[in-house]
Amino acid sequence: MTMKFIGLVILLTIKGTSLVGGAGDGGGGSNEVRESVDFQIPNIFEPVGINCRQYSRWFCLLGVWITTRQGPRQPQDGDEDFMRSIVQNNYKNINWYSFKQEDAANNGCCSYQVSIYVKNGQKHGLSPRDYWTRIQNLGLMERKLVYVKAMWNSALCKNIILQVGFGTGRLKVIGGKGLRHKFLMPHLGDDDENAYIFPGMGIRTRLTFGWFMVTVICGEKPELCSEMQGGAEGSTQMFLEEGMESLAASL
Repeated sequence: MTMKFIGLVILLTIKGTSLVGGAGDGGGGSNEVRESVDFQIPNIFEPVGINCRQYSRWFCLLGVWITTRQGPRQPQDGDEDFMRSIVQNNYKNINWYSFKQEDAANNGCCSYQVSIYVKNGQKHGLSPRDYWTRIQNLGLMERKLVYVKAMWNSALCKNIILQVGFGTGRLKVIGGKGLRHKFLMPHLGDDDENAYIFPGMGIRTRLTFGWFMVTVICGEKPELCSEMQGGAEGSTQMFLEEGMESLAASL
């Protein structure tokens, strides 16, 4: 299947945080239309970030969160097995790992990924292939920053970014001290200097999907950006150009 998908190590003690959440969990109201592709930032501060760091120093995909019905389709008996087969063939390509103990023997596959599909895809009328298409076509869809999970670092006087989500809906910030303070993206990759600071109130205009795609996703998997630039048109090319502009502004 052709893929189109597209810390700062601080030895300080920071209070723990909850496990995988997602932009669609809690807050925002039950009637709010939200869709978000969420990512974990590898870090040394909380369990999910530590688990992610075992697989990647750049990012881990958490899944696509959907809150509203997408169609009339009803669950079918073979959905979970079909989704499992899709994940098994592709999860390493996009860093979509499971951190469940039961999946450790399978190299991070696949009960977590299937459960995310059931909750966010099957429940809302999507087949396994439909849900997977939402992941495959991430770079072909217009997405805004809609979710930030953070924790406060009193020594740095900044919010440390743990998770981000891009999609549709209002911006939801969980943890930290909110938009009154700056946000720090932890150290990325193997270069200790790859840490980025974003303004609080202006984070949505600086931490864009284009920036994240170029800087983070393609930082580890440059072949994805090369593939997109080779055949990119319309919104995809716009995202890549936006990402390069945002990256230059952050340096």
